[in-house]
Amino acid sequence: MKQVKEMVEIAGRELAKPRAFPVPLKEFLRIVVGGSIPSARTETDRMRFYRQFLVAWQVDEGAAKAEQGTLPILKLHPKDRPQYLIEHHSRKGFDAWGFALEAELFLTWQSGMLARRGASAARQRWGKKKGKKTLGPNVPALKVNLAALAAHLASKRVSPGIY
Repeated sequence: MKQVKEMVEIAGRELAKPRAFPVPLKEFLRIVVGGSIPSARTETDRMRFYRQFLVAWQVDEGAAKAEQGTLPILKLHPKDRPQYLIEHHSRKGFDAWGFALEAELFLTWQSGMLARRGASAARQRWGKKKGKKTLGPNVPALKVNLAALAAHLASKRVSPGIY
């Protein structure tokens, strides 16, 4: 008998519903990161993407606080560092509210990451100079053969056409 997974919609995407709360970090990574990034197959890949998300969040949060004048950009609170957050979620897990919030933030970041990657790839692809198209490595031999054929046809006084 096949079990049907319950789905929950977060940030416009259908994700598998967690079994119970608090959700352990491994399950969060499997559901949210593994469910949204196809290349994140292993736990190590999923953790790498989650750590990238936390670093990006830390930079954005620090910049926002620096703009408000409440915190210099380089002096973030130790509890805002990615390693502390990973350790905290490994111990405590995510409650229902934290799971939904973190999943929504991650999915929003991930969609922006894909857009940035695509734009960067397009710039690199279109920025390359187009090389001169060649006929291939045997071009001199082909020219000699064509010249010989033209000389042969000229000696026979054959007009071009379909034979």
